[in-house]
Amino acid sequence: ALCRKIIKSKIKNENSIEVWGDGEQTRSFMYIDDCIEGTLKVFNSDYSDVFNVGSEEQVSINQLVEYIEEIANTKVKKEYLLDKPKGVRGRTSDNSFIRSKINWDTKISLKEGLKKTYSWILSEVNSGSNSKKSRYLSNDTHYSPVDPDAKVSVKPGKARQLNYHAQMAVDTKRHVITHVHADFANKK
Repeated sequence: ALCRKIIKSKIKNENSIEVWGDGEQTRSFMYIDDCIEGTLKVFNSDYSDVFNVGSEEQVSINQLVEYIEEIANTKVKKEYLLDKPKGVRGRTSDNSFIRSKINWDTKISLKEGLKKTYSWILSEVNSGSNSKKSRYLSNDTHYSPVDPDAKVSVKPGKARQLNYHAQMAVDTKRHVITHVHADFANKK
């Protein structure tokens, strides 16, 4: 959402964006290719434990805005909306267990993932495919460049939402996802 806000601010020459909360809340973000690779590695392991698949690279929302400003080669004024939901103050993943058991860790840094994400969002905005209809409806299947067998399908007519944080518990013995939790911008 922040990439899109900065892109639109730059295009409209407004040079300001809204930030929910004070910007000091921290999160960890993981690029989708790492998420798919980690999830597949858990599924294909011989363990029946619950694993965290996430990034240990914690960043404040203000730092995230600074990273995106650097990528976009622009500066924006942050208008803090203290009355909006901001979620928990801080959250990150502890990958020590998954690293010790199945030797998995993220490969794509936050800045590298942001560059790819920013570039993709910019191309969507510039192409006009970022219309209201295409933002909420999709028939797309998204394939991972890391693993051609890994894909995420979006069902037609189902609303998509960008989440701040997602957790997934996997029972590797039975090869099923037992729990999924996502914090969205305005609800859980």
